[in-house]
Amino acid sequence: MPRVLRKTAPPFAYFLATLEAILLVLSFYFSLYFSWVEFNFTWPEIDFYLLKAGLFSAVVILSMFSLGLYQREALFRGSVMIPRLAVAFVLSLTVLALLSYSLPVLVIWRSVLAWAMPIAFAWIVAARFLVRDLFNWNLMKRKIAVIGSGVQALRIEEMHRGPYCSFRCAGYIRINSEPYMVPGERLLANTNDLTGLLREQGVEELVIATMSHDELPTRALVDCRLNGIRIVDYQAFHSEETGRIDLDFLTPEWFFVDEGFQATALHRWIKRGFDLSLSTVLLLALSPVLVLLSALIACDGGRVLYRQRRTGLAGDIFTLLKFRSMQEDAEPDGKPIWSNGDDDRVTPFGRLLRRTRLDELPQLWNILKGEMSFVGPRPERPYFVERLSEEHEYYLDRHAVKPGLTGWAQINFRYGSSSADARRKLEYDLYYIKYGNLLMDLFIILQTLRVVVWPEPIRQVQNS
Repeated sequence: MPRVLRKTAPPFAYFLATLEAILLVLSFYFSLYFSWVEFNFTWPEIDFYLLKAGLFSAVVILSMFSLGLYQREALFRGSVMIPRLAVAFVLSLTVLALLSYSLPVLVIWRSVLAWAMPIAFAWIVAARFLVRDLFNWNLMKRKIAVIGSGVQALRIEEMHRGPYCSFRCAGYIRINSEPYMVPGERLLANTNDLTGLLREQGVEELVIATMSHDELPTRALVDCRLNGIRIVDYQAFHSEETGRIDLDFLTPEWFFVDEGFQATALHRWIKRGFDLSLSTVLLLALSPVLVLLSALIACDGGRVLYRQRRTGLAGDIFTLLKFRSMQEDAEPDGKPIWSNGDDDRVTPFGRLLRRTRLDELPQLWNILKGEMSFVGPRPERPYFVERLSEEHEYYLDRHAVKPGLTGWAQINFRYGSSSADARRKLEYDLYYIKYGNLLMDLFIILQTLRVVVWPEPIRQVQNS
């Protein structure tokens, strides 16, 4: 399967995005036909409007992506999909209007958009229901088999039973010394011809999900690999399916085996250049907003900015800036307290700031200074870092990169307010540290819009 962001992307996402891009281009041409423009589907006319058709398609696709509409979970619930599609189309219309005013060569007439938007919306809804049916009929899921029947295999079986699973599991091959924890009927018969068994089952991928590596049938595995069957270990499979690593089975070998951790000096310079330029532009562009918010907070009494010591790159301590959203005496005894989404220490205006993430805007100054990046693990307070590093063996490894204003954990998991939440977010952070790159950073920044509008990820319904 194609690889993007150094992880295997589900086939349905490629198929859906390609299908929708085609439908969007077609809807643009049909809107030309129905509007006042003289358009008769001749090749010279199609070629003449191709740039605008492509622009229309790209803006809508990016808007849908930024609102999380290419996640598997968003495909299965019409009550989620329809409202998000509506917001995505409003966002697309806004972006297209701004482009038309700033770059007249790209103007798309209102009469054309008046036809294109409803046509495209109807076609995309129909396409998504079609792809959902294909997904439910297992026509877009890869088929796997698992070597192992213990706790790792059980976790794969639990994922397999989930409604958003992107694979079909033919069954489990038991390792003799390992007690089986999966249902007995899910065990595959032992055979000396592993390749033949997997071919008979139509298996494309074999997952090694056992701690008893010394008992693996290595010769049979070599034959499988030579016959085109992909072989992955449990940790890699779990990461591809969930976007996080499984801390329960993380070993030091994970840090130096397989791909990842390929951030070069050039990558760091490019990322720093991006942070520097974008933070400068945003600070200048948002200066009126920053002044207005400062004035509104000052009316409530007390400090405007809240300064707090946080742990950054390589464990260095820096002062993080935020607009104050809590009461002045939020920690009267000076002892740090976990904050949560319903914290009664938050002021009424502070609740609005938190809900819209506007309280984070002063951190653009931290990014400009080089203490933070736009994308990275969320910086934590030294008090909690000390505690969490004692509870979680690999917690300090999240400081291998600069902390971020947004990040992979922030867009995939709820607001953290406990040690258990910190552990789950660490699984996402370590995934980002290993597999993150500049393209992934761009996708995370786009997805941050979805978190602002809908703070709770859909996947938490299943994966909490």
